[in-house]
Amino acid sequence: NNYLNPIISARLRSAKSFSFKYGTVEVRAKTPKGDWIWPAIWMLPRYNEYAGWPSSGEIDLMETRGNLDLRDENGDPRGHEWASQTMHWGPYFEENRYAMTDGGREGNFADEFHLYQMEWTEDSITLSIDGIPTFTVDPGTSFWDYGDFPAGI
Repeated sequence: NNYLNPIISARLRSAKSFSFKYGTVEVRAKTPKGDWIWPAIWMLPRYNEYAGWPSSGEIDLMETRGNLDLRDENGDPRGHEWASQTMHWGPYFEENRYAMTDGGREGNFADEFHLYQMEWTEDSITLSIDGIPTFTVDPGTSFWDYGDFPAGI
């Protein structure tokens, strides 16, 4: 009566050993396919300076699903034929402004290698797949102002 999902998982952590400010990150990867699989390449802060998630931020360089024919309510692919890139940020879970910094694109992510990229400059952050931007964010003076958070948080 004890079932184990038919998957193999891996994790590469560079926490407390690598950090940077401004530059380019590029990962070349081919994702697995199959139900129950949620391949992802996340970048988390070296230190959680502002308390719990997502207050110190998270950058999802890539997230996809391994499902062979997963579709959303509009019939658009959301399995291995869709990859998303997202930034999670805000003072706490209920105020996570990821919808303001989210993009993705269709492709064959399980059978072919792709480049997942982030370029961080003093003015903006751009996430791309195979050199095609999925979104760019220029927060202006701060992410706090950009997120238009309610007073008193």
